[in-house]
Amino acid sequence: MRNWSPRHALAVSACCLVALGVLSGCVKTGPKDRAIVLGRVEFKGKGLPGGSIRVVSAADPRSQVIGRLRADGTFTLTGAPTGPVKIAVETESVREDAPGPHRPAFVAIPAKYTDPDKSGLTGDIPAEGGDVLHLQLD
Repeated sequence: MRNWSPRHALAVSACCLVALGVLSGCVKTGPKDRAIVLGRVEFKGKGLPGGSIRVVSAADPRSQVIGRLRADGTFTLTGAPTGPVKIAVETESVREDAPGPHRPAFVAIPAKYTDPDKSGLTGDIPAEGGDVLHLQLD
């Protein structure tokens, strides 16, 4: 039998408490706090043809989802956090994608949109999700 140091015993105890909390439902996890969301991003009145959208829970910034913008600016997010959200949009990744005939056109947008805390883009995602995020960038 091995003798455990007090620090080791404390670490094992803490892990057990966290596991017990998750198993008992005290910690929010899983799909009940997530939704499938559809939407569209427009820049100067036209669908933004490439880039990505990031949706971050206003209550818990660790809860977020990222999705790709289609050529018409539409997107589908699976596993989006529900409730109030902050949103960021970026197009720089289009410059870095593999070249080819199906590469979306790069459109430069103001840098403020890349940070969900500075973009000014917000939403409220219902538990049932749906076609709920329509964003106008200027």
